[in-house]
Amino acid sequence: MTCLPSTYDSFGMALLESLACGTPLVTTTHSAPQELVDPGVTGELCAPEDPQGLADACLRAFALARNPATADACRASAQPYDWDIGLAPLCERLYEGAADGG
Repeated sequence: MTCLPSTYDSFGMALLESLACGTPLVTTTHSAPQELVDPGVTGELCAPEDPQGLADACLRAFALARNPATADACRASAQPYDWDIGLAPLCERLYEGAADGG
């Protein structure tokens, strides 16, 4: 389990790397990292600056980590951010559209 309870993050590269390794996440409902979490599937969320909520979310994430299906779900959720599978093809489509005037 990887825990990043920070606020005001614009993304969460460490969280994305954790997902790619098959590890569930815990983060707050503040800012962008929460978008990487599918609660109960790839991780857990908590309110920012809530120690008890963070502890509870960590315990739920530890339970997720024991579920054999969690690793595959985490890896699958990271695939759209993979350079070869998701990002490079997206950039190519965008550039092709720009070259076509679209």
